[in-house]
Order: sequence, then structure tokens, then C-alpha cells
Amino acid sequence: MNPFEVLTVGQPPPEPEGSVDLLAIPGTTAPVPRAAAPAAAPAAASAPARFRPRPRAPLFAVPSYVINLGQDIKFNSDPYGLDLQGMLPEAAYQQAIDDLNSELKEARSTALDHALLSGGVTMLPLIPWAIRRKKHKVLHKRLLRGFIQRFNGEHPKLLMRWARKPTSQLTIERREVVRA
Repeated sequence: MNPFEVLTVGQPPPEPEGSVDLLAIPGTTAPVPRAAAPAAAPAAASAPARFRPRPRAPLFAVPSYVINLGQDIKFNSDPYGLDLQGMLPEAAYQQAIDDLNSELKEARSTALDHALLSGGVTMLPLIPWAIRRKKHKVLHKRLLRGFIQRFNGEHPKLLMRWARKPTSQLTIERREVVRA
């Protein structure tokens, strides 16, 4: 390949012929030749219906922002610019998120936590700060789970949950009706 040729986006660089993997099999010193590329997968249209992915239920993430020097988060209760997709009236959304924020206020960092963290240069205050921080995180998780459970009980057609992947965020989605 000419060094001046341009690759298109998403195109992997070509591998030289006879390339070997630099990692050897444990216990040996010889490099292992690379395996040939697998054959192309059959088209998705030919796959049986049971293997096709289901369309996801409509969902939206509740926006949040960082407070208390990055130690806590607060959920934005203003529905302006947020597509609720007709799942929840704006007033009900705002009331629910305001209730959540006021409930989680108990688990937020205090001025003592900030003082202990800023005094961490001497390393001694970091021990009580770490203990207090863990207690706050456990309390935050317990309060958040309790609120989510109450919200899901009050709104049987919606599902609120704390999604961990790909990023940690609070999501609200429609429940799928399971037909047997």
C-alpha cells in the first residue's frame, strides 16, 4: 500500500500477507500465525424471525448535572427541551423529579465533607472522609431504589430504572406488554 493512499472511514488498514500475532501461546516462544478471516455472515433477512432483535420500547434519559464539587448529582426537573414522547405530562414529570431531588438531598455531601476532602493534603482527614462518602453512597442508592420502586408502582405503564450501561443514567421507558 502506498503511504499516500487515503483510507475511507470505517475501513480497517490492510494487513501484510503472512503476518503473525506478536503474542505467543503461553509456554512457547514461537509466534502464532493469525487465523484467516471468518466467512461473511448470512444476511439478516434470511435469519429466522426469532433471532431478529426486537425494537426497543421508547425511552428517555432524565438529564442530570454535577453539584457539590463533583461529589453528587442532581436531576434536572425542567421538561423544557426534553422529549417526553407522550409518556408523562410535563407537570407530573416535574413533580416526580422534584420529589426525587428533595429525597436524595439527605444523601448529599455537607460542608464537613468538603472540609475533610480539602484537608486531604495531610492524608489524615481522608480516612473519615472516605467512611462518610461510602455511607452517603449507600444511602443514595437505597433512597434512589425506593423512589424508583414507588414511581413504578404509581405509573404501571412506565418503567423507571437506573441504567448502568453504556453510561450511568436514570431512564424512563414504556413497559412492554407481554402477551403469552
